[in-house]
Amino acid sequence: MLLLRAILTYLLFHISLISQQPMMSNNQINNYSSQLMDGAYIIDSYKDMSNRDNWRLISATIELWLDTSWINNFNNSYNYDESNNIAESINRIWISDEWQNYRRNIYTYNGNNIFESVIQEWSENNWINFNRNMCYYDVNNNKTQVTFQHWTEDDWEDFYQSNNYYGDDNNLIEVIYRNWTIDIWENSSRRQYIYDQNRNLIEDLHQTWSDSLWENNNIHNYSYDIENNLIEDLSQIWVDTFWVNSSLYQYNYDQNLVLTEKVEHIWVDNNWNNNQRNLYYYENDTTEFRIQIWNTDSWLNSSQYLSIYDINNNRIESLHKEWSGIEWENYSRNQYSYEEFLAIYSNATNNIPDEFTLLSTFPNPFNPIITIQYTITKSELISIKVYDLSGSEISILVNKNKLAGEHEVKWDAIDQPSGVYFILAEFDNIKNHKKILLIK
Repeated sequence: MLLLRAILTYLLFHISLISQQPMMSNNQINNYSSQLMDGAYIIDSYKDMSNRDNWRLISATIELWLDTSWINNFNNSYNYDESNNIAESINRIWISDEWQNYRRNIYTYNGNNIFESVIQEWSENNWINFNRNMCYYDVNNNKTQVTFQHWTEDDWEDFYQSNNYYGDDNNLIEVIYRNWTIDIWENSSRRQYIYDQNRNLIEDLHQTWSDSLWENNNIHNYSYDIENNLIEDLSQIWVDTFWVNSSLYQYNYDQNLVLTEKVEHIWVDNNWNNNQRNLYYYENDTTEFRIQIWNTDSWLNSSQYLSIYDINNNRIESLHKEWSGIEWENYSRNQYSYEEFLAIYSNATNNIPDEFTLLSTFPNPFNPIITIQYTITKSELISIKVYDLSGSEISILVNKNKLAGEHEVKWDAIDQPSGVYFILAEFDNIKNHKKILLIK
């Protein structure tokens, strides 16, 4: 029974990564280890984490609850290069009262972008190549192509590929997925994106390739409030010659525009019916994410995920509980350890002049596009980058001279997993950052 739970827990975490897209993107592989530890549904909150600049994750362990005690399950450890990018992550499984190697990821960078991500598996006391992703970028640091390859005896063999296409404003407008068949790339599926005047994603169309034609599969239509917060996500599937309702997600926020509830409805017998809702709670050192299921005429508890933070605002524990019908019972937990390091950026000064500000990031939470507005006082080099919770650089949004005045830039996180990210802006030796939340 314990082995079954271990396998199910591993699959739950792993599937949560690859289910976002028809393929596993490089960024998903890049975040594989940390997301494995984060769980399928844990959302890191809007808790102020400004002090974690000097800390980076070095180990994360999953434990399962058995009878009255915690039992080791999986462990990830992380090694970094001199630029504080993750260079290696090693996954181990608890077997026969000891940690045994299972899989590792090795990352190679081209500048600040990941160029190659290799996954290896442990076999007969050696690391054996398993698969890898090769990534390519345009002059604006937009990822334009990811090629996924399998290792076959003594060489890499193409398996599938994604090609990203952008509009003049750097919005991602199309992704085409192709499979390698014998000696050519053949279309598999594609996604097309449409945005409103505020650059919010309003339509996500998924099509599959069949008989030399693109055929509709499903579509998402998004609605926003006046603050550009996502409030509705309508999903429809293509049946014969028209769209049929499938599911509807509705989002609610508090007076501070922080997400508090996400409700899922499903289309049955020409009516929207409650199915599931997620409730979000934010405390000083703890955040909670609760899943409830609709049962006839009321919401019933199902799962609970708690995240606990230390005095440095590092998340040190994530606790998963299941509702027994009477009380919350332990199911699994993740424990994290960190090390202090020379920060990639610092908020050493609190005297950031009003003239240089990150005016706003909207919508926040977002999916998958966010707009960052900023003001600079003179024509000079400005750098704006995105980092994940481990301190790894994810994307360079701006790195050029800009004229004095107000500007904006967008980040498309279509191939990133849900979670907390940081926008770091640096101008005239002044640094500022904001926290953002991606929810898919």
